[in-house]
Amino acid sequence: MYIPRTISPEQPMRRTLFGFGMFADGQTTSCAIVADVPDRDAFRAEAIRTMKLPEAPAPELRADGSRSYFWDGALGPGTTVLDRDFQPSGKPGVMLKLLSRVTPAR
Repeated sequence: MYIPRTISPEQPMRRTLFGFGMFADGQTTSCAIVADVPDRDAFRAEAIRTMKLPEAPAPELRADGSRSYFWDGALGPGTTVLDRDFQPSGKPGVMLKLLSRVTPAR
């Protein structure tokens, strides 16, 4: 799935519900998979091992109870890997997403 996101310079740097980073003057594209897995923590550990990511950071907790783990820059400058666990919100599954930000040449 290719979803271009154009960000205006007026938007501050922040994380949104879906993990998109806001930044001045650039574009974000992303690709994600969603799956219902029996053990979300084991899934996260396997994803970290397979993708050779650093240890899991502390989760960011959302208002709906879901947990989001972000690895900024893990796959190079301007990249973010997001692992989101929907179970605490009462929804099945996890989402693994890769975001890539590109700043236009000046």
